[in-house]
Amino acid sequence: MEFERCYSHRLGGPNDEVIQGHPLNGKGLEAYRAHEIRNSKWLAAERATNSVHSQFREESWTRTKHYFLFFHDECFECLAEGHQVELARCTFRNAISHVVTSLVGD
Repeated sequence: MEFERCYSHRLGGPNDEVIQGHPLNGKGLEAYRAHEIRNSKWLAAERATNSVHSQFREESWTRTKHYFLFFHDECFECLAEGHQVELARCTFRNAISHVVTSLVGD
């Protein structure tokens, strides 16, 4: 998965054992899934922080989304304008090789 025009990201807890304590629990949050958070408090806070800039444009923030991926031991979140997913039907070794090649070239 690749995030387009990523503004910010964070990685860390909680893990799947304490999902019940997460503020989004009961609002559709599921472990081991990818989510798009609507009405995100994090996105609203970042937009408000940036609104004091002399060249702030509200329309640029309307394209930004809050993505949330819930894994076994941690969560990954980011604010980005979009994402792309590439499906690879191959071994894990070949997938890693493909990713490394795409990052650093041949």
